[in-house]
Amino acid sequence: MFLFGFIISVAALVLTLLSNNFHNSIILVIIGLFFIINRNYLTPIINNFRDLELTGDLKAAKKFKIMHLLSVLLFVINFFLLILIIILNYTSYNL
Repeated sequence: MFLFGFIISVAALVLTLLSNNFHNSIILVIIGLFFIINRNYLTPIINNFRDLELTGDLKAAKKFKIMHLLSVLLFVINFFLLILIIILNYTSYNL
């Protein structure tokens, strides 16, 4: 899911750069970075803490919850940034 989001954000970034829309380009770079951070950094850490939690490690259970919350927050931020892009495009083009 994160890789798909990254690929879509990069494709949208290319199209946005072709249309010379600087603000949307910056937002799409942020979205792409958040997807990659989620996929390549947070997900392995979250999985490790979850495995430790299943073995009974209580400290890992707390760390799992915190890291999972961070992952969900990044995903929600991406969602709102995409809504912002839709709003910016609507106001720019008066569709």
